[in-house]
Amino acid sequence: RNETMSPIRRFFCLFVTFDLLLTCLIWLISLVLTGEFNFYNVIHKEILHYCIRTSSFDIVMASAARFVILLLFYALLRINHWIIVAITTASTCFFLVAKVCLFDWDTTSNQVLQVMLILSSFIVSWAEAWLLDIRVIPHERNAVNATTDFDERTPLIRNYPNIHSRLDALSESIYSFYSPAESPEDSGDEFERIPHRKIRTAKPCSTNENYHAKGEEILEAAWQVLNNDKWDFEKDTAEGDTIYSQKVGKGQKIFRLIGTLNIPSTALQELLFNKIEDFPKWNPTVKEAKIVQVLDSYTDITSQISSEVGNGLIACREFVTLRFCKPKYGHIIIASASITWPPISSDSSLIRGENGPGCWAIRSISEERCEVRWLLNSKINGWLPQYAVDSALAGVMTDNMSYLRKYTSSSITTPIIQNKLNSEEGNLENTQEIKK
Repeated sequence: RNETMSPIRRFFCLFVTFDLLLTCLIWLISLVLTGEFNFYNVIHKEILHYCIRTSSFDIVMASAARFVILLLFYALLRINHWIIVAITTASTCFFLVAKVCLFDWDTTSNQVLQVMLILSSFIVSWAEAWLLDIRVIPHERNAVNATTDFDERTPLIRNYPNIHSRLDALSESIYSFYSPAESPEDSGDEFERIPHRKIRTAKPCSTNENYHAKGEEILEAAWQVLNNDKWDFEKDTAEGDTIYSQKVGKGQKIFRLIGTLNIPSTALQELLFNKIEDFPKWNPTVKEAKIVQVLDSYTDITSQISSEVGNGLIACREFVTLRFCKPKYGHIIIASASITWPPISSDSSLIRGENGPGCWAIRSISEERCEVRWLLNSKINGWLPQYAVDSALAGVMTDNMSYLRKYTSSSITTPIIQNKLNSEEGNLENTQEIKK
């Protein structure tokens, strides 16, 4: 969208330059170690009287050819296709195979360095293809999607094929909101017990209805994933929770946690949905949390910044999500997924993470106890090994439940118990008065 080269593409260009310099350095070292290094003899033997059986200068020229071609197309012309690097990598491989077969290994005194020269050229050429196809192109495509002008044809939720095709049009921004009429499905006793967010009533807005509909779609998508039969056991935590995982997309893992909490289901819904801005007070894994836009009583847009994980292994991430809360399938479900929200500009110091359809599914066991099923579907982006990300996310789930138990036992359960004691004392006094 502008003339500035992205950092990831700039790194690719530097890596291509490194390829040429490394090849030249190994070639020169192999010549010097022969003991008869002479600049004139090198020019005469290796270049002017080049022969594929005795000279290794062709490997340097192959590296130089990759350098010129790749920088021409990806630095100057800035194309966004893998075909050029695929051609250079394939050509290099064919050439190196021919070189190994035709080279006269008996005439060289530095066979180890010759092998290193060939192997380094082979490995680096494949690294260039991997870097461009797996890192540069997807990273820049995501950046373009994040900065694309938002209009009525822009998809609300990106990169999730299972719900992408069902996304409707949305307008550029929301300036008013209203409280929609309850449907017959939501008129049950359980729904009435859920704490309602207090908002003002305004003129109905069709865009709010669209977001509400998208929230419904996110909930359905998350519920299907939460209850499919593809989960693999990951581990049991010290506090009795069970974590499962399954792979989606290109090796990404999503996680499911099942556990119980000593807190009423409606109180937990109040804490997780209505009081999201209090998260940093009790949850050290959340650095900042705020409600950006309230759309209706059960739909909103939020922004969260996560804390560093693994002593800085994973830096802070920013997440912008659409949340939707609704009682369904015998649970109170708080569903969420990342969306494009133009009023929130991306912070250059933070990497924008992505949340796929995820949820908290809360089922009441008794008046003071509930079962929790948590679907974590996060893609944190950035240059990190996938195994490190998977391990960190599983640890984050464990830590979150630990912090949640600690906070609810001290801040929420205690008042509930106290209210019950007060109620019992009041009943006892009434009984005594009746007896009198």
